[in-house]
Amino acid sequence: MSNVSKKKLFVSGIVLSVALVHIFNPLRPVNGIWHDLYFSYFSDLILPFTFYFLLCVSGLRINIFRCWWVKAGSLFALVLAAEVLQYFGFWAFGTVYDPLDILMFATGIGLAVICDLLIFPKLFPFWED
Repeated sequence: MSNVSKKKLFVSGIVLSVALVHIFNPLRPVNGIWHDLYFSYFSDLILPFTFYFLLCVSGLRINIFRCWWVKAGSLFALVLAAEVLQYFGFWAFGTVYDPLDILMFATGIGLAVICDLLIFPKLFPFWED
């Protein structure tokens, strides 16, 4: 199996894991602050993280997405635009404006960049193209 195939399979695993967490919702029975934090901000953190890695796979064919800062910047611009639209009353990937969402988006993208550049290359030999 080639490194590209391994990378695609690994990213598919990330996407599937995030989908399963959203479907089965493991923190449903939790109450209090953890419940509120999970339902308010978990998706804002994990979805940009996941989409960053989809752009990593896209970068295998679309050269502009090979640079980490292009992936991070374009993804942040997209989610920021959605949040600004929500501020003005337009539904875009959500219905309620919350400035903390922007912080969670940035955190999720930042964690993805750290994983992409520092963690995954050390753990997985196939991560480097």
